[in-house]
Amino acid sequence: KNSAKSHQVGTIAAEVDKAIELALALKNNADLEIKSLVRSIGGEYVVAGPGGDVIRDGLSILPTGKNIYALDPYRVPSSLAMLRGSEAVNQ
Repeated sequence: KNSAKSHQVGTIAAEVDKAIELALALKNNADLEIKSLVRSIGGEYVVAGPGGDVIRDGLSILPTGKNIYALDPYRVPSSLAMLRGSEAVNQ
């Protein structure tokens, strides 16, 4: 019983550590995001890179503020997923 509780606490602590790391990375990312936005509005070059979702992909997509050139088609919801999602919202 103690071993299972210890394991659970360790797992929660690891998830909290990951969340803190992600929050700090996002905080540090804001300047680059704004600079890239201003550069793009001014018609200047913005570094290209693959897009992603910070929730799904975590730190691997940071820094953001890139000119996105790639999309993973397997991450786009299917027609069936969209239908099920719509049904869930309407319930």
